[in-house]
Amino acid sequence: MKTIKHVDILIFTILLSILTSCNKDDYITKDDIQTSNGYIKGTLSGTTNDSTKINEEFNLEYSAPGANSFYPLYYSSDTVNFYTVNNHATYINNDYQFEIEINIYEIDNKVKITLFYLSLVKTLDDNKYLNLNLNNEEHLEITEFNYNTSSKRMTGKISGYFVYDRYYDNETEENKDNKFNINLEFDVKAWEIVNVED
Repeated sequence: MKTIKHVDILIFTILLSILTSCNKDDYITKDDIQTSNGYIKGTLSGTTNDSTKINEEFNLEYSAPGANSFYPLYYSSDTVNFYTVNNHATYINNDYQFEIEINIYEIDNKVKITLFYLSLVKTLDDNKYLNLNLNNEEHLEITEFNYNTSSKRMTGKISGYFVYDRYYDNETEENKDNKFNINLEFDVKAWEIVNVED
């Protein structure tokens, strides 16, 4: 029984010494488990239904491992490539969350956006809270897209607008589109997905 008590005291002493030797900066923060990966940066502007004007400059530098990816498929003589560009703002700030995900399809050296998803959550002045989700690639154009096979980096530019809502203008007596304009460029490193078949 004495041996067991001595062992318990020894374990307690070791744990206590470890805990007391830790500094505040020794603990892991949310930023420590996020991966910095290039950037998606640009501007977003528009007006919400309640006439709140949004002029947002963003620089998204974080991504989860594998979120940015390159996936090649081979059909006879054609090569079809799928790319995903996906970065977000730091998760450490609850008052500001911003994420963009872009799916890009390439065949015969022609590229097309097949999905564009944008999510912005932000605390505004005047006790307002913005929750903006845009998911429409119809009016977006991608230019200068390139995938470097050596560095595994994807680069490109996207510009255009989203139709956020349609409203009736009493002055002109016409239906008008409520638009959000976006201009961005990206430079991220991709994880290459290996397709294994029997």
